[in-house]
Amino acid sequence: MNNQEFINRLLKIVSNYKTIYAYGTWGQVLTNNVITSKTKQYSWWYTASRQSMLKNLVGKGYYVFDCVGLIKAVLWGWTGNGT
Repeated sequence: MNNQEFINRLLKIVSNYKTIYAYGTWGQVLTNNVITSKTKQYSWWYTASRQSMLKNLVGKGYYVFDCVGLIKAVLWGWTGNGT
């Protein structure tokens, strides 16, 4: 993959999928289990208000990424199929 293909894949993700930033994630479907798991890992980032905001998006088709996780997802072949 060249640089333009990489950028196009990034743009496809952010343009065609509901995405939200969540520390320590790389394209998982947003679920309560993801929030709970990541809160245990990174309690300093997953404050009560952030958890509440994310929980309001559960079941609405959101995928969670952090900045490095978005890059990894593209390089690992993320397809948006929820796995």
